[in-house]
Amino acid sequence: KNSNLVLDVSGANISNNTNIQVHERNGTNAQKFKLVQVDVDLAISYHQQNQSERKSENTLIK
Repeated sequence: KNSNLVLDVSGANISNNTNIQVHERNGTNAQKFKLVQVDVDLAISYHQQNQSERKSENTLIK
C-alpha cells in the first residue's frame, strides 16, 4: 500500500476521453477534480485558475 498514489488526469488535459492514471501525489490541478454524473456517463469537473479568472472545466470520460 502506497498512500502517496492518487488519480491524475493525464497531462491535465481538458479534452473529452482523456485518460485517468495513477500517479504520485504532487498537488497539481491534474489531481484536483471530482467526478460528476452527466446523463448516464461520468465527467471530470475541476477548476483552473487563469490569473484573476476562475473557471470550471468538465471533461467527459467513458
